[in-house]
Order: sequence, then C-alpha cells, then structure tokens
Amino acid sequence: MNNNWKTAKLSEVCTLNPRKPKWEKTDFLREVSFVPMAAVDAEAGAIVSPEVRPLSRVNKGYTYFGEEDVLIAKITPCMENGKAAIARNLLNGIGFGTTEFHVLRPLDKVVSEWVYYYIRQESFRKLAEHNMTGSVGQKRVPADFIAETEIPLPPIEEQRRIADKLDILLAKVNKCKSRLERIPEILKRFRQSVLADACSGKLTEDWREENGASAPIECRLGDALMDIRYGTAKKCEPNTSGVAVLRIPNVIHGEISHNDLKYTQLAAKEYSTLKLQAGDVLVIRSNGSISLVGAPALVTKAEAGFAFAGYLIRLRTDASKLVPAYLNYCLQSPQIRTQYGFTARSTSGVHNINGKEIASLSVNLPSLHEQKEIVRRINSLFEHARKLEERFEKGKTAFLRISESILSKAFRGELVGQDA
Repeated sequence: MNNNWKTAKLSEVCTLNPRKPKWEKTDFLREVSFVPMAAVDAEAGAIVSPEVRPLSRVNKGYTYFGEEDVLIAKITPCMENGKAAIARNLLNGIGFGTTEFHVLRPLDKVVSEWVYYYIRQESFRKLAEHNMTGSVGQKRVPADFIAETEIPLPPIEEQRRIADKLDILLAKVNKCKSRLERIPEILKRFRQSVLADACSGKLTEDWREENGASAPIECRLGDALMDIRYGTAKKCEPNTSGVAVLRIPNVIHGEISHNDLKYTQLAAKEYSTLKLQAGDVLVIRSNGSISLVGAPALVTKAEAGFAFAGYLIRLRTDASKLVPAYLNYCLQSPQIRTQYGFTARSTSGVHNINGKEIASLSVNLPSLHEQKEIVRRINSLFEHARKLEERFEKGKTAFLRISESILSKAFRGELVGQDA
C-alpha cells in the first residue's frame, strides 16, 4: 500500500446496515425497488431486473438500502461467488432486498466505488469466508467482521481517479472474457458441423474425386450390423469381484469412461452373450434427458471382456460393411440425432429407443476405405478442437488472475499516478 495513504475500518468510513428512515403515512403508497439475491449479477457486479413493490409490502422483514449504498451477500456461496453491487437507479431512491445482504453506506471520507471494488477482491472474499459463522450450507459473514475490516484510504479525489481507471480496465477484461466464454459453444457447433459433413459425404468429396470412389449409398443401419443386444438387468455393486459392467454414466461424449465401474456375477452362458469386444458400439436406450437417448460410445481394447447393463444396447458391426469408429461418429451426427427426435418415446418423463428403431435408422454408407478416411479426418479436426479447449481453460484462469492483479495494484496505489 502507498505509504502516504491512511487506513480505516469500514465501520469508520461507512454506516453498516443503516436504519430505515421514519416514513410518513403517505410514503407507504410509494413504489420502491426490491432486489432478491438472483437480481444481483455476480459477473457484472450490478443489480439487474429488480422488482417493483409498494413500500408497505417490504417495509418489514427485508433489508433496507438507498442510492449509492454498497450491497454484499453475506451467505454462502453467494458471497464467495462475488455477489456485490452498488445500488443505483432505485425507484424513488429506495431499495429493499433479501435479508442475506449486508449494506455499506459510504460517509464523507470514501466513495461507493472504492468500497465496492475493495470487497470485490478475491483476497477479501477469502478472508470473509474464513470468518464465516453458522452451520454447513447456512454460513454467513458476521457484521462484526465487515465492521472491523481495514481499508486503504487515499484522498477522495484519488479514490475517484482509481475507481474510474478500474471501470475502464475491468470493462475491457469483462468484454474479452465474454468473448472467450463463447468458445465452448462455437466448438460444439464446429464438432456438429464436422459430423454433419462427415456423415453426408461432404467431408471427403475431394478424397472420392482423387480416388475415383463412388458416392455413399443410403441404407438401413440394421443391414450393416451383425448383432443388436440388450444388457444385463442384474444388480451391480461397487466392488472388484465378478465382471465389470458398463452403465449409462460410463458413456461420455462417444467414449467409455472407467470412472465408478461396478461389477456383478454372471453365469457363463449369459456372459458369453454380453461379453464386449473392441469395436462394439454401446448406445444409451433409456434416459430422462432426450439428449442422452441414443448417445453412443466406442468400445476399445481396454473394455474388452466387460459386460454392459440393461439401459444400454450393444451394436456389433458387419466388418465387411461398416467401420465401428465411423458408426460411432454417425450416431453422434445431427442427421441421426434428428431421427432420434422422431422415434424416441416418453413414458413418465423417461425417453426410450429400442433395437428395432436403431436398426431402422438411415445412414450413408461409403466404402470401407472412405469410412476410415472420414474417421482419420474427424479425429484430426477434433484434436484441434481439444487443443483449443485446453487453451480456453488456461485463458479463463488467466482472466481471473488479471482481474485480481488489477484490483491488487489499485489498492497498493500502483494503478494511477499518485496525488502529492
């Protein structure tokens, strides 16, 4: 902190949880702003879409605040998530809100923005979290902690200059962050576009021209399968005895996850019919979410010998007609997902698809050589997408550090030139 700055407790420069004024009888007919917790945007640090209520309805049992007061959530997890705002544009200059707010009303030595940005710091929120009291899930920041917190206190004009600079810098950071947050959706659309082109034949048009290959033919999926089979209904346990059984949670984004594997005992005859081999494709046949119905995953050598549960269907391809990895991608494509939308049925909120409906799905079937080329190209494009996702995750972390670094500089007196 700048050596020329003083420090003060928040209770010395703000009124903590100010009392309501004495209203006149006619005041109770006025409309005021009402702010539930959901109306505070933690990212923007602002009140969004406040409700309008008559003063008579909110005067008792709610937290009072006025124009330019600073609100901070006191309950977990809202406080840790940064739910704080400066109260502005209140109807008739009066606001009420949930009792889970602390209110700080700046006095003449401090401006609202200075207080607001101070409590937005991660360092402050972590310290507040450490001082919470109460039971798990209902912990709150006590008023005493807020009152005793010391805050740097530069001259008023310097506070304003720093706050103005913070407004500009953090607005730029938030703008970049909002653009960055669009990347997952862009990559999702990219993957769907790749799958659509792959399963329509568009992705490998150039390959067919170079190799003199015929266009894909449209056929029933069942004509290219050797076997369609449902899994076991036996109860599975989280132990390591018996046969590992793949379930719905193990089918994730076209791949098999080994997390939370469960096991069961199977008779030799049943096991022989349910034993998985590399190249099998598992499909979810029943789920409360229609987006998961028909979701596939490719079985690899790592899962060979496992069995599978009753809410899954195993597809085993005719090796002379269909490459398993190509089938796995086709089942994730928009073309197939659209067909599922017509065939999946709902019973008591659970969506289902059966083996006959899967067999009746229409797929484009290029030559085996082209199918392998399609898989190679999809893998390459998806690998690029995966690397972009890794960079996105690193970028998110970097933006959190940037914002915190800017705030830390501000309260050390290093963000703008200092007043004498």
